[in-house]
Amino acid sequence: MFIRSQPALFRFSLAIVLIFSQFFVKTSPVAAQDAGAPYWHVRSIDTGEFGVAQPLGLAFSPLSNNFLVLGANGEITAISRDKEPAGSVRLSATVQDPLNVAFDSFSNSLFLLDRGRSELARIHASPQGVPLPAAPARLNTRAFGLQDARGLTFDPNSGRLFILDAQGGEILLLNPNAASGFDGPVHRLHLPMQADGQLRGIAFNPQ
Repeated sequence: MFIRSQPALFRFSLAIVLIFSQFFVKTSPVAAQDAGAPYWHVRSIDTGEFGVAQPLGLAFSPLSNNFLVLGANGEITAISRDKEPAGSVRLSATVQDPLNVAFDSFSNSLFLLDRGRSELARIHASPQGVPLPAAPARLNTRAFGLQDARGLTFDPNSGRLFILDAQGGEILLLNPNAASGFDGPVHRLHLPMQADGQLRGIAFNPQ
């Protein structure tokens, strides 16, 4: 998935790999593309129609099938796959880098990693996947040894958290703790590549 902007028009386009396109066959037309195309363009949504003139980031709630669009004004706006509004809320936590925002369907929560404060904020969501306006729970991440977090994602089946440390060239794996968050041992997966801190973004494939 990616976000692109045009003069006076901001749109985000959903790029779905061909193997997942069957989920959208009944609800949207799919134009034929060359077999060598890297993705199938399923649909585009003009976020300006939902009051988000300048989208900064995107997350997805599998439980409600809603896209969560982060706006420049600090609001999260939920939009269904059928282009219907599903609510919005102004975040009480600061988002420094949209790459460090992810939705965890295991706990039905939105997580935001604040590198400056070394905090991981957890915001519970409604059944529609919209973050609730309550104050977020915060977890100090200094003990994780993160140098430059540039992406986080979750295993939806277990709630395991994966954080990309671009500077360290590692992926940190943390298991959830129902009582206090992610306070167990940190497992590290070293990436066998010379990225020089240029790695950006991470995603989890449950298959």
